[in-house]
Amino acid sequence: MAAECRPLTRHEPNRAERRALAPTTFGLLAAWTLHDLEEVATTARRSRTRVPLLRARHPGLPDRMWRGVTDVDGREFATAVALLGVVVTEAAVDGYRTEGVPASSRAPWTASACTASSTSRRRPRPAATPRAR
Repeated sequence: MAAECRPLTRHEPNRAERRALAPTTFGLLAAWTLHDLEEVATTARRSRTRVPLLRARHPGLPDRMWRGVTDVDGREFATAVALLGVVVTEAAVDGYRTEGVPASSRAPWTASACTASSTSRRRPRPAATPRAR
């Protein structure tokens, strides 16, 4: 007999929680944006000044690791940060739209509800019978 899969019910936010959702969601997004803008502004200079010191301190690390740090120019780094920013912004907007429960979080809830409902109705296994020798 197939188990019925019903999504688990989630907590419905009250009025105070709804009011706090936008400032929290978009405040965290703004903090992330400011942090990454600071990294874009300082990474090129920092890598030029710090990599030689770090290289002297850790001579056992392979050269390809140091090249990976120093060969990335400012445009490449800014592009990578911008692309990640698109993903983070989309996640923040989706989280706000769904009142803090993005689609990536809803799927496991539904799957666990199906698993819980199917495993809770299992019949116990019969006791093992001794084999004749």
